[in-house]
Amino acid sequence: MTFLAGPRACIGYRFALMEIKVLVFTIFRDIAFELPSPAPKIENGPALITRPIIKETDGTSKNTMPLVLKLAQHE
Repeated sequence: MTFLAGPRACIGYRFALMEIKVLVFTIFRDIAFELPSPAPKIENGPALITRPIIKETDGTSKNTMPLVLKLAQHE
């Protein structure tokens, strides 16, 4: 049986969710997200769900969000 049948279908459902949350936190706590240099011009996209759109210098647009990943500096 899968988790799709609801929270009472599997006795390990809540434990599996907690494991995933711990794993994601462990992976991403040491990563810093930054915009590239020079920062692109970001606008709201006209859609049912608002998404970032990057305006290029030639007038075209991209439906992406460029990010630079670096190791976070902890104090």
